[in-house]
Amino acid sequence: MPKNNKNNKTYSKEQREAILAKILPPNNMPLSEVANETGIPTSTLSTWKSKKKLNKKQ
Repeated sequence: MPKNNKNNKTYSKEQREAILAKILPPNNMPLSEVANETGIPTSTLSTWKSKKKLNKKQ
């Protein structure tokens, strides 16, 4: 069951993909820079990046 927390945000697949495009090659923007730009915590961005890399290997 989802938490009732105002800080929890959901991002569409399209939003995540657009943000990941900034983080991954060829752009390779630093996570901290993207976090400041988007307001998404670096830990969330790091998780998205890791999951994307795992999916590519499969």
